[in-house]
Amino acid sequence: MNFITIALLYLGTVMGAGFASGRECWQYFGVFGNRGYLGLIIETALFVGIGLMTAFLARRLNTADLSKILLPSGHERTEKLFGLAVGVLIYCGTISMTAAGGSLLYQRFGLPKAVGGFFIALLVIITVIGGFERVAGVFKIIMPFLFIIVVGLAVYVGITFDAVPYADVEPDVSSLAPVWPLGAVVYVTYNIMGTIPINSQSALSAAGPGHAYAGVAAGGLLLATIGFVLLRALLKDPELSQSLDLPMLGLAGKISPVAGRVFFLVLFFAIYSAATSCFYGFSTRFGEKKRNSKIIFFSLLAFFLGMLGFKNMVKYIYPAMGYFGLLIIILMTVRTVHELKRAAENK
Repeated sequence: MNFITIALLYLGTVMGAGFASGRECWQYFGVFGNRGYLGLIIETALFVGIGLMTAFLARRLNTADLSKILLPSGHERTEKLFGLAVGVLIYCGTISMTAAGGSLLYQRFGLPKAVGGFFIALLVIITVIGGFERVAGVFKIIMPFLFIIVVGLAVYVGITFDAVPYADVEPDVSSLAPVWPLGAVVYVTYNIMGTIPINSQSALSAAGPGHAYAGVAAGGLLLATIGFVLLRALLKDPELSQSLDLPMLGLAGKISPVAGRVFFLVLFFAIYSAATSCFYGFSTRFGEKKRNSKIIFFSLLAFFLGMLGFKNMVKYIYPAMGYFGLLIIILMTVRTVHELKRAAENK
């Protein structure tokens, strides 16, 4: 696997409905106005740094198992408990994406939210049953198009739209991420649980260490690029960005009906990609016994739980996931330092 494919996989794990639609970018960066750009600098450093640590530990320890990467060996019970907690939180990512699928079809066509959620769950089942190779193959095809269209639309809005004064809007700041530095950290930390299984497996499948490290670094920079252009676009119309579940879809509709239809398709595939990556990470704990039955059962369960609604999940559940993700970053940093010291001693 070359570095381009690895970068696209990293991009695909994060670029779900919340990211591509601007919902997450608004909630954790846009609500702070221009200070959100400072938060995006923190986001960039964290995504690149965490990606590099993940690739290093996966190759160093020859495993994609998150528990084994983060915890010292010989603590089997602790590994199982930790793995269970992480699995549940990664699974929440799939739940939120089925909710996003429901919001998308409801906002665009007025269809019941159950329709979009079920369709996303069905596509996840079909893809994840095919294993990592099928997941990687799908991402390799769709992610370049998604990246180009999202960036292109955001740049167009940022250049051509007349700005609405930010002071006229009262931002709905999450009580769990009330200031811009914390918003940036929480945004990254709740996303990394879905990226670690994919980035670990990518690093192990890479053509060499150079491809592994260059791929995750490039993926982090691609995420930063989208973040900056999205924030610029969202701040052009903060009232709309505040009010809609999927604000970039609303901005696309203001350009033209055609742009609205194109961006609808972009968001649909972005939702599908994020739901698939999260569920793949969750499914790695199934083992081979009745694996397909478990994939079907838990995908459909995610659909039913997703009826809670996407906007509420972004505002309340994501930050809670983020605080657990912060623990993961601390453990990963400690383990990386430990393994670097061991590598130096063995030279």
